[in-house]
Amino acid sequence: MAGTVLDVDAQDFVTSSSHAASVARAISQAGATLRGALSGDSQMAGSDPTGRKWAAQYDKVAADAISGIDSLETAFGQIAAGLSVTGLNYATADWLSAGKSGHAPGYTVPSLPGEVCSAAPPSASGGTGSCDIPGWHYVADFIGDMWPDGDTGKLRHAKTAWSTFADTLDSIHGADIPRIISALDDTQTPEMPAIHSTVTTVKSSVSKLAQEARNLSSAAGQLADQIDHVHQQTEQELISLGEQLAATAAIGIGLTIFTAGLSDAAGALAGGGEIAVAVSRILGFIAELGTNVARVVDTVAESAGAIAKVAGVSEQITIRIVTIAGNSVVTGVGGGLTNIGVQEIVDPGADIDNSFVNGFVGGAAFGVVGEVGSMARVAAVKQFHDFKLNLKDWAATNGPAGYQMYGSLGEKAWFKTYFQGFDKKGYAQWKWPDGDHGFLNGVSKPNSLTVGQQITRLSAKGADGRFATDPGTSFGSMSLPPDRLAPNFVTTKYEVLKPLPPFIREGAIDPGFEQAGMGKQYFFPKGIDQLVKDGYLKVIP
Repeated sequence: MAGTVLDVDAQDFVTSSSHAASVARAISQAGATLRGALSGDSQMAGSDPTGRKWAAQYDKVAADAISGIDSLETAFGQIAAGLSVTGLNYATADWLSAGKSGHAPGYTVPSLPGEVCSAAPPSASGGTGSCDIPGWHYVADFIGDMWPDGDTGKLRHAKTAWSTFADTLDSIHGADIPRIISALDDTQTPEMPAIHSTVTTVKSSVSKLAQEARNLSSAAGQLADQIDHVHQQTEQELISLGEQLAATAAIGIGLTIFTAGLSDAAGALAGGGEIAVAVSRILGFIAELGTNVARVVDTVAESAGAIAKVAGVSEQITIRIVTIAGNSVVTGVGGGLTNIGVQEIVDPGADIDNSFVNGFVGGAAFGVVGEVGSMARVAAVKQFHDFKLNLKDWAATNGPAGYQMYGSLGEKAWFKTYFQGFDKKGYAQWKWPDGDHGFLNGVSKPNSLTVGQQITRLSAKGADGRFATDPGTSFGSMSLPPDRLAPNFVTTKYEVLKPLPPFIREGAIDPGFEQAGMGKQYFFPKGIDQLVKDGYLKVIP
């Protein structure tokens, strides 16, 4: 079997962990800077209907973005811990192989980061509540709370804050995160695919959050621009209204000389009409604002889904801190780590899996330092994992065409049914078919072998055996476990030299190991080698 090639410098994992921790700190600082910048930008969208609608969507997405920052900080902290404990375990494995005990010197057991929960930015809902455009008093009562009173200064400040934050994330994404993986460029270990997958997943979330931060920046800037545009249009309209009202007033004064005051009433009526026209136009400006901002709100809403996914990225990673040290394993994974039963080896469940010792479990080594359990269990689980890989390789290399190792059962169910652990020498122990000595229903009879007949035996090199079959009997018909396909198992052929004693039995093979069985077998209670020595059999090429 081609073995797994390990090329690892434990210190490289520590270096990679340091880069991941640095990324976590950089994201944390970027988040703190953003929150500080936004802290003074409350009540910036306006108290008008359009502003309130914009604020409702913005507030939700901005809060989710802050949660996303917290999640990314946590995720990279988890990755840092997983990488650190992986380096510790590889170093400790070398340390223990040299006959030492305890953890390798110069390494520490990391701890997982605590949950980060930052406060959301202040609500953008609300506005200045005033308008300082000259002539506003003419139309104020008619426009009322429809007036867009958003604070464009705050909106543009928020725009800059989100844009700066996005730039920082882009820098982290492009320069800092790649260092986590580049530190492991020369590393070849079983957990590297999981490490790559985990880092890539979280890295993509950084890019997504940067993009959505730019969308929020753009939304704040667009709202500010739209509000300014309405204010400028309104200012021009009120200047025009003021000029018209002034002209109307002048005409009224001139006519008073001739009409004895009747012109005052006419002037007032004319002024009212001009104000109505101005109000109508200003409301038109506001309606256009509502239409334009609605598109901005839709864009912000589209960001909500993407940011929500970023906010949940740390929950997609499962990390446990698992360390080996001398005769014990320290882990925070639940479950009692005591008796090393076959069930625990075959089905360790959420507690231990095939990357347990290395540190990365489902992307990294996740959990908290806690319970102490048996190092023997860890070794047994690792042994079992390697054994399964060997079985698959042997089946693919030496198994007959169409051989189905697990038959109709899945892998886990098959091992639960037939595997009974390892003996002291590390050999697998199996639950053999129920029939006496493997005979179907326990039924056998004295052998009918004749002089000159040939039989074959499949057994480990140099080992005696008690079972033989007719030449050409298929592997599936022999009801053997798949470890009999290992390279150290060989087929030996014998020729019968004289009639065999009747205590050597023959009969059909009981099905087992999800194989068909039903081949003919011969059972030699005292072993085959003795019959060779006694001249009953001889080995033939």
